[in-house]
Amino acid sequence: MWILRAALPLIALAAAQAQFSGLSTTNDGAQVYFSSPLPMRGTSQFLWPKIFRIDATGAALIAAVQRSSPVPPTNAYVLDDPQVSGDGRLLLYRGTLNCGCCSSCFLREQHVTTLLDLTTGASAEVGANARFSRNGRYLAAFASGNVTPLPPQAFLLTDRTTSQTIFQATLSPAVSRWRPTEPLC
Repeated sequence: MWILRAALPLIALAAAQAQFSGLSTTNDGAQVYFSSPLPMRGTSQFLWPKIFRIDATGAALIAAVQRSSPVPPTNAYVLDDPQVSGDGRLLLYRGTLNCGCCSSCFLREQHVTTLLDLTTGASAEVGANARFSRNGRYLAAFASGNVTPLPPQAFLLTDRTTSQTIFQATLSPAVSRWRPTEPLC
């Protein structure tokens, strides 16, 4: 019984930390973007991570992806890692395909990053994983280390204003592939 009393605060702390992640603010701090699996009060939102914004007017759902059915899912529906530009016009966020045991989805890239223009609502996929400069001009996109990226670049740095590639690097398949030493299932 004493073990339960000792472990309960640690379990509560771990659960609280998982409720909000990836805080990102505008330069003036007036808007905060984050990921959370919690639904907004009075809604029937699903219980996997979505992207929210809090500002002076309150909380708002910014991005959510419905999980594809039937199981196993085939789309990147777990949203996290929001990054907002300093002026609040652009938002990057990553979607992850949550693979289950014995699914073949772990053999391909499981991430996709979306660039959302918050002024127009236009969005575009910009790579598996991506980050941009504070002003949103430079975009770095990179593949996850556990899969061979398609197309074959492992890292790509782009100037968004001119659409020019500034830097591109590739990894050899021997470096970028992960090989399990025992069965996964």
